[in-house]
Amino acid sequence: MRLSAAFFAIVVACGGAPAWAEPPPLAVKWRPTSAAPELARPRLWLRPVEPTGEARSALGEALFRAPELLGAVARRSGLSCQACHINGGNNAKFYIAGISAGAGGLDLSSAVFNPLADDGVANHRDIPSLAGIADTAPYGRDGTVRTLRDFTRQVIVHEFAGAEPPALALDALGAYLIRFGFLPNPRLDASGQLTNLAKGSARRGQTLFTRPFPGQLKLSCATCHAPDRAFIDQRQHDVGTTGLFDTPTLLGIASTAPYFHDGRAQSLKAVVGHFDRHYKLSLSPEEQSDLIDYLLAVGGTNRGEDPVKRGDELARVDRFGRALDLVIAERNVELSEIVVGVLRRELGALNERFPLPQQKPARDYLRAISRGLQSLGEASERRAWEDAEAILEATRQALSSLGDVLNLNAVGALFAP
Repeated sequence: MRLSAAFFAIVVACGGAPAWAEPPPLAVKWRPTSAAPELARPRLWLRPVEPTGEARSALGEALFRAPELLGAVARRSGLSCQACHINGGNNAKFYIAGISAGAGGLDLSSAVFNPLADDGVANHRDIPSLAGIADTAPYGRDGTVRTLRDFTRQVIVHEFAGAEPPALALDALGAYLIRFGFLPNPRLDASGQLTNLAKGSARRGQTLFTRPFPGQLKLSCATCHAPDRAFIDQRQHDVGTTGLFDTPTLLGIASTAPYFHDGRAQSLKAVVGHFDRHYKLSLSPEEQSDLIDYLLAVGGTNRGEDPVKRGDELARVDRFGRALDLVIAERNVELSEIVVGVLRRELGALNERFPLPQQKPARDYLRAISRGLQSLGEASERRAWEDAEAILEATRQALSSLGDVLNLNAVGALFAP
């Protein structure tokens, strides 16, 4: 199956060569097909979106994966929101020598990303999960940012020295981020109480969780981690970790190690031990074990991994195509260039999954679409919007046939069964 003659004519007219076998230009690097892509990825769970909001959410998803949204160092490093928060979770393996005190976090008040943010203090911060972010304001480990929009802007501009984002970018990121829901947990009911699926030790732990601390009758674990309010209280507290910090949710906690604002605790056993010592709870080993089992029940999820399937990858390409429709319609040069780059990288990732010599037609088709997208980006940069819209229409047609092309070359492709 071949691209239409009209598609090639538009690419040539706008300066792009329709060379099937020639790789994409250096502006967007594709890895070799021998890169052996992974066959499973951390599970993503998103709240549904209304049809009227699909394009904006898709743009937010594209921007979430775009290093171009951040400052120069992040761009050169290929670092995006997705790098730290894989599919909305926390990347427990994230590590940058010199600014990470340990895996799973980094010091964002150093000079590495933004010299103006350097406070001269080693402030390692644990990377949080974004699950349920719409329900867990305020934001930041210290809980000083009241709205998700302000927090998103702070991350882009102040932490990573990115340019001031267009209002459309902040709107789109917000539309995507609020879809990160808490993963289903059959051991909890809607009010945050354990169901009959929780084991006995967890139920004993629940009693301990609500029991007042010795000598502090108005204080218990549940005072700050309120079960009926997503296990938060929207306040800051000093719990013996050197400073005032936001109360984090306990939902999903079983899969978000390490713990505390600086990731000092590698396990829930260490967390319980810290609170036992700091608040002089005098918990027996059995009680500590029960409390850990309660936290595991509250924080348990089916996080796991999902297989990488051709249909899912194509669906993401289609979503980013809708995002491209939106930014071209808005005549937004900056966002057009960003989405074009993200979409071309997605095509490059698909290219990796067709490594066999006989799969060359699939690779050629992907490269041709990528070259068309490059021409589209160049047209938008020139503000030649009529050219951009013509290329966009041809790209839509090409993408509509992509599934058929890849299906014809599916034997030996690197996807999960």
